[in-house]
Amino acid sequence: MSFKISIVQFQPVIGDIRKNLQKHIEFTDRALEAGSSLIVFPELSLTGYTLRDLVPEMAITSDSPILDPLLERSEGISICLGAVEESKEYFFYNASFFLEAGEVINIYRKIYPPTYGIFDEKRFFAQGNLVRAFDSRLGRFGTLICNDARHPGLAYIYAMDGCNYLIIQGAVPARGFPTEDKPAPLKCFEDGNKFYASVFGIYTIFANLAGYEDGLLFGGNSMAAAPGGEIIKEAPLFEEAMITVEVSQENIRKYRISTPIMNEEDINISIDELMRIKNECRM
Repeated sequence: MSFKISIVQFQPVIGDIRKNLQKHIEFTDRALEAGSSLIVFPELSLTGYTLRDLVPEMAITSDSPILDPLLERSEGISICLGAVEESKEYFFYNASFFLEAGEVINIYRKIYPPTYGIFDEKRFFAQGNLVRAFDSRLGRFGTLICNDARHPGLAYIYAMDGCNYLIIQGAVPARGFPTEDKPAPLKCFEDGNKFYASVFGIYTIFANLAGYEDGLLFGGNSMAAAPGGEIIKEAPLFEEAMITVEVSQENIRKYRISTPIMNEEDINISIDELMRIKNECRM
């Protein structure tokens, strides 16, 4: 089975869900015209990233009417977007919504909202605690949100749970000194995409915000890596763009036959040693 994925990078308008929804609709219609079966948007694509005190006002649930135009389109194309989710307990999460066949089939809550340097997410967002792959009509997926991808244990859990397509939605800024041809944080995410694709024999799909927002410059440079770690396509730095890649389950099969790292993996060793560390109170 092979199919096309469109990856979008753009800069949402802070706190204007309706304007941002219109951008989602426009990109989704373009992806449908391109023959894509899935479109992936960046972190907090429906709201903008630097929300701060606007978080409660921007929050939605899986049955919010604002999603209706995208749910309608999800009959023909699966859609992964970023938004603020409000729980039944009135907690607010930096979340990833996966829409398919007219329904929200998965919501992932960011587990490691950063609060250091220029980031202050924990002041406004609760922390997620579930890492579970899910089945789509296209295959088995996992989602991570930005800083979560810097914690390789989460990607490992997804791989052990049968994930073949790892989506990473980012708000990665262009700060620090350039590394080779791009800012250091973007090079770090590129290396991570390649590493996960190589050791787990999966596709990694990275969608990043692009452009200025509230004094921050988000880097763009969205990309996809194939099993084995080759970057098969990447978007330009800083500017709005949509790229489309073709992925194939057969490529996953071929790589895992030639490089059977996953077949060697003994999950019990990791479980036993982590329990030992936990019991010794090292973490």
